[in-house]
Amino acid sequence: MEQTITPTDERVLQGLRVDELAGRLMDLPAKQRLDIILNRTDSAAVVAALPEQDFYLSVMELGPDNALPLLALARMPQLNLVFDVQWWRKDQILPARALEWIERLARASQHNLVRWLYDVDFSLLVSLFKKWLQVMVVPEDADLLEIRDEYPLHTLDDQYFWEASYPQYEGLLKSILGFLFEGHYGFYKELMEHILWAVDAEMEEEYLRLRRGRLEDLAIPDFHDALEIYRAIRNEEIPLQDKSTMPQYSQSGESVPNFAMALLAGGGLLDRALRRLQDSPWRTTLQLELAALANKVVVADELVPEESESLQQAVDKAAAMVSLGLDWHTAGDEDLAVITLERAYLEHLFRLGHTQVARLRGRLQRLCKSGWLADWPTGIACLDAPWKEAVELLLAKTPKVLRVSSEAQRAPRADLLRNRQELFRARQTVDTITALNRLHDGLRADVEMLRSKLWQGGQIRLLEDVTLGRLLWTAAANQLWQGHWQVQLLPVNVWAEIYPHLAPTSVERTIRLWLNQRVSDDAQGNMVLAYLQPLFQAYREETAAGGLGDIPDPRYITFFLFSDD
Repeated sequence: MEQTITPTDERVLQGLRVDELAGRLMDLPAKQRLDIILNRTDSAAVVAALPEQDFYLSVMELGPDNALPLLALARMPQLNLVFDVQWWRKDQILPARALEWIERLARASQHNLVRWLYDVDFSLLVSLFKKWLQVMVVPEDADLLEIRDEYPLHTLDDQYFWEASYPQYEGLLKSILGFLFEGHYGFYKELMEHILWAVDAEMEEEYLRLRRGRLEDLAIPDFHDALEIYRAIRNEEIPLQDKSTMPQYSQSGESVPNFAMALLAGGGLLDRALRRLQDSPWRTTLQLELAALANKVVVADELVPEESESLQQAVDKAAAMVSLGLDWHTAGDEDLAVITLERAYLEHLFRLGHTQVARLRGRLQRLCKSGWLADWPTGIACLDAPWKEAVELLLAKTPKVLRVSSEAQRAPRADLLRNRQELFRARQTVDTITALNRLHDGLRADVEMLRSKLWQGGQIRLLEDVTLGRLLWTAAANQLWQGHWQVQLLPVNVWAEIYPHLAPTSVERTIRLWLNQRVSDDAQGNMVLAYLQPLFQAYREETAAGGLGDIPDPRYITFFLFSDD
């Protein structure tokens, strides 16, 4: 995780060699990272030493317009990664977005803009200019004075006439074309001819092939390859092998991307095992594997690449699923976890962890589509708190659970499943919701009656507000008031007569007696009681809020369903 450093720490960092500093920078907040770079006399060398993905994340964290100093010092491969990611959505080029970045590069460094123009793949340059400009050429035998009004406004040689497709960038395009015309007319002429005659699809296909190769070299796959991380795998299918054949950046002279390790939230089995491997020769391999996994998550989940939070989210998901898979594979044995990291690929552990979570989510989805939840018109809206929120989190694209903070004053927060204990609790949640079919079937509420007769002056006005708990409490109130167990709306005009019967002990006893008759004392019965326990407590608290003997205003009652008949 990023850490703010003290002035003393900063002086230590400033004294490091370029390669040592580049390996430490991603541990710092982006603004402090930039300050340290710019305060060095060899700032260009420091930026050059940053792996492409660390450079990209730094630009995104700073914000593109605040990262101009980095763009001014960037190597071409670093710029290529920024542009390869930012200018494209899948296989579609974004010409206006590309112009925004070219304008930023021009503001940051004219020198780097010139370098990029001569270094960029010609197929990309043609594809971009075909979208940036509308170009016409004058026939050799034409009289320019007679036809001038028929052609676009701008020309440098009275041969190629052009107009900007994006007028706000007309000055920038005129400057670029002027530079090419003055400095390398042959290049300018070839560009204009290709704008006129080259086939768009062929140019883009050629560039996409080159772009795909560059991204794959950085362990950034295309969409279909990235989806491989979600293919199910069984525990016994995890291969344990010698990973020494995996490319080692440190041996090839290339720097290892640090962003994934720097963004680790920590706390799980993966983090504990990695700390024990701090000085291991496998550390570099694991660092590279984790970065590659995060890249795949970004692509497969179609996260927004211009948001630095997307990489944080991807790293967090990668780490959580690996940690869960590692915990599942080793039964939580930390010594075995260290050995496993040395011999098993992180992607296999990710797939194992995700397989467990996906199976759990699949059970819940089937319950919503074909189980008892599918029979209730509003689906999971009939669940009471905190169960409804727990189910919503488990049904999310990336399932989560509520984690209780160690600090008493902090509310529970949603987080990814990271270990077997959390997976077991999530399973208990799904098992409990499954068991509620007994409650649902036993209540047999008249949906149309509820839809048409709910009192509009109360807390529960719509069918979407009706929960199992409110149905159950209403049936118990009818039992205590009239001696008949039924989900019948309580007449609001006789609330003062009904309320004295509804002491918490009486309601709870009545509900338990009804459950004993219809829900056997087995595991599922205990799950139903577990669902109701928070409701018993909440009703006691709501009732205690009023004075002894006072009749609470029915407009503020949350446990019973009323009609105005």
